[in-house]
Amino acid sequence: MLACLFSVVCGGALLMDRLVGAVERILSCWTALNLALESGWGGKDSQLKRSQLKTLLIDYLCAHKTVYADEIQEILFNFMNDSFYTNLEDNSDKEIADILTTLHGQLQNGDLTLLNALETQINPCKIDICQPNQSDSSSCDEESQSDYEP
Repeated sequence: MLACLFSVVCGGALLMDRLVGAVERILSCWTALNLALESGWGGKDSQLKRSQLKTLLIDYLCAHKTVYADEIQEILFNFMNDSFYTNLEDNSDKEIADILTTLHGQLQNGDLTLLNALETQINPCKIDICQPNQSDSSSCDEESQSDYEP
Protein backbone atom coordinates (compact mmCIF):
# COMPACT_ATOMS: atom_id res chain seq x y z
CA MET A 1 0.00 0.00 0.00
CA LEU A 2 1.24 3.48 -0.76
CA ALA A 3 2.49 5.78 1.95
CA CYS A 4 -0.62 7.71 2.77
CA LEU A 5 -0.81 11.48 2.84
CA PHE A 6 -3.05 11.16 5.89
CA SER A 7 -0.30 9.41 7.83
CA VAL A 8 1.72 12.60 7.76
CA VAL A 9 -1.11 15.11 7.98
CA CYS A 10 -3.48 13.55 10.48
CA GLY A 11 -1.76 11.33 12.96
CA GLY A 12 0.13 8.44 11.47
CA ALA A 13 -0.57 4.74 11.41
CA LEU A 14 -3.61 4.89 13.67
CA LEU A 15 -5.43 7.13 11.21
CA MET A 16 -4.43 4.87 8.34
CA ASP A 17 -5.92 1.90 10.20
CA ARG A 18 -9.10 3.88 10.76
CA LEU A 19 -9.27 4.84 7.07
CA VAL A 20 -8.92 1.18 6.06
CA GLY A 21 -11.69 0.27 8.51
CA ALA A 22 -13.95 3.01 7.15
CA VAL A 23 -13.50 1.86 3.56
CA GLU A 24 -14.16 -1.70 4.70
CA ARG A 25 -17.42 -0.65 6.38
CA ILE A 26 -18.55 1.35 3.35
CA LEU A 27 -17.92 -1.59 1.03
CA SER A 28 -19.60 -4.02 3.43
CA CYS A 29 -22.84 -2.04 3.09
CA TRP A 30 -22.75 -1.72 -0.69
CA THR A 31 -25.66 -3.83 -1.89
CA ALA A 32 -24.36 -4.26 -5.45
CA LEU A 33 -21.02 -5.59 -4.21
CA ASN A 34 -22.67 -7.85 -1.63
CA LEU A 35 -24.98 -9.34 -4.25
CA ALA A 36 -22.03 -9.90 -6.59
CA LEU A 37 -20.12 -11.66 -3.81
CA GLU A 38 -22.97 -13.80 -2.54
CA SER A 39 -24.02 -14.77 -6.05
CA GLY A 40 -20.47 -15.64 -7.06
CA TRP A 41 -20.43 -13.30 -10.04
CA GLY A 42 -16.69 -12.87 -9.63
CA GLY A 43 -16.08 -16.60 -9.74
CA LYS A 44 -14.08 -18.49 -7.15
CA ASP A 45 -11.93 -15.41 -6.47
CA SER A 46 -14.83 -13.12 -5.55
CA GLN A 47 -13.56 -12.42 -2.01
CA LEU A 48 -10.08 -11.72 -3.36
CA LYS A 49 -11.56 -9.28 -5.85
CA ARG A 50 -13.39 -7.50 -3.02
CA SER A 51 -10.08 -7.15 -1.20
CA GLN A 52 -8.46 -5.84 -4.37
CA LEU A 53 -11.19 -3.21 -4.70
CA LYS A 54 -10.62 -2.09 -1.11
CA THR A 55 -6.87 -1.82 -1.70
CA LEU A 56 -7.41 0.03 -4.97
CA LEU A 57 -9.64 2.60 -3.27
CA ILE A 58 -7.33 3.10 -0.29
CA ASP A 59 -4.30 3.48 -2.54
CA TYR A 60 -6.18 6.02 -4.65
CA LEU A 61 -7.29 8.03 -1.62
CA CYS A 62 -3.79 7.99 -0.18
CA ALA A 63 -2.01 8.90 -3.40
CA HIS A 64 -3.99 12.04 -4.23
CA LYS A 65 -4.11 15.30 -2.38
CA THR A 66 -7.37 16.12 -4.15
CA VAL A 67 -9.82 13.46 -5.25
CA TYR A 68 -12.86 13.78 -7.46
CA ALA A 69 -16.08 11.82 -7.06
CA ASP A 70 -16.36 11.16 -10.79
CA GLU A 71 -12.91 9.52 -10.83
CA ILE A 72 -13.79 7.29 -7.87
CA GLN A 73 -17.13 6.50 -9.48
CA GLU A 74 -15.33 5.45 -12.65
CA ILE A 75 -12.99 3.21 -10.65
CA LEU A 76 -15.97 1.57 -8.92
CA PHE A 77 -18.01 1.20 -12.10
CA ASN A 78 -15.13 -0.27 -14.11
CA PHE A 79 -14.06 -2.61 -11.32
CA MET A 80 -17.58 -3.97 -10.85
CA ASN A 81 -18.00 -4.38 -14.60
CA ASP A 82 -14.61 -5.99 -15.20
CA SER A 83 -14.38 -8.15 -12.08
CA PHE A 84 -18.00 -9.08 -11.36
CA TYR A 85 -19.58 -8.59 -14.81
CA THR A 86 -22.03 -6.22 -13.21
CA ASN A 87 -23.49 -3.18 -14.92
CA LEU A 88 -24.42 -0.71 -12.20
CA GLU A 89 -27.63 1.12 -13.06
CA ASP A 90 -28.66 2.25 -9.59
CA ASN A 91 -26.07 5.04 -9.16
CA SER A 92 -24.76 3.30 -6.05
CA ASP A 93 -21.24 3.77 -7.40
CA LYS A 94 -21.85 7.53 -7.33
CA GLU A 95 -23.13 7.34 -3.75
CA ILE A 96 -20.04 5.42 -2.63
CA ALA A 97 -17.81 7.84 -4.54
CA ASP A 98 -19.46 10.84 -2.89
CA ILE A 99 -18.95 9.36 0.58
CA LEU A 100 -15.28 8.57 -0.12
CA THR A 101 -14.69 12.03 -1.58
CA THR A 102 -16.23 13.70 1.47
CA LEU A 103 -14.22 11.46 3.80
CA HIS A 104 -11.01 12.30 1.95
CA GLY A 105 -11.70 16.04 2.04
CA GLN A 106 -12.46 16.00 5.74
CA LEU A 107 -9.35 13.99 6.57
CA GLN A 108 -7.21 16.39 4.54
CA ASN A 109 -8.51 19.16 6.80
CA GLY A 110 -8.00 17.19 10.00
CA ASP A 111 -11.77 16.77 10.42
CA LEU A 112 -12.67 13.33 11.77
CA THR A 113 -16.46 13.84 11.81
CA LEU A 114 -17.38 11.45 8.99
CA LEU A 115 -14.69 8.96 9.99
CA ASN A 116 -16.07 8.86 13.54
CA ALA A 117 -19.63 8.48 12.22
CA LEU A 118 -18.61 5.60 9.96
CA GLU A 119 -16.99 3.84 12.90
CA THR A 120 -19.89 4.28 15.29
CA GLN A 121 -22.99 4.29 13.13
CA ILE A 122 -22.36 1.77 10.36
CA ASN A 123 -22.37 -1.91 11.06
CA PRO A 124 -21.58 -4.44 8.37
CA CYS A 125 -24.73 -5.07 6.37
CA LYS A 126 -26.22 -8.43 5.48
CA ILE A 127 -28.08 -9.19 2.33
CA ASP A 128 -30.75 -11.86 2.38
CA ILE A 129 -30.90 -13.52 -0.98
CA CYS A 130 -34.24 -14.93 -1.97
CA GLN A 131 -34.33 -18.70 -1.80
CA PRO A 132 -36.72 -20.61 -4.04
CA ASN A 133 -39.79 -21.98 -2.35
CA GLN A 134 -39.09 -25.63 -1.57
CA SER A 135 -42.78 -26.55 -1.95
CA ASP A 136 -42.73 -25.56 -5.62
CA SER A 137 -41.47 -28.78 -7.16
CA SER A 138 -42.15 -28.04 -10.80
CA SER A 139 -39.12 -27.71 -12.97
CA CYS A 140 -38.54 -25.86 -16.18
CA ASP A 141 -37.34 -29.03 -17.87
CA GLU A 142 -40.57 -30.89 -17.14
CA GLU A 143 -42.68 -28.00 -18.37
CA SER A 144 -40.68 -27.47 -21.54
CA GLN A 145 -40.69 -31.20 -22.37
CA SER A 146 -44.46 -31.45 -22.14
CA ASP A 147 -44.88 -28.43 -24.44
CA TYR A 148 -42.48 -29.73 -27.05
CA GLU A 149 -43.91 -31.68 -29.97
CA PRO A 150 -41.51 -33.32 -32.45
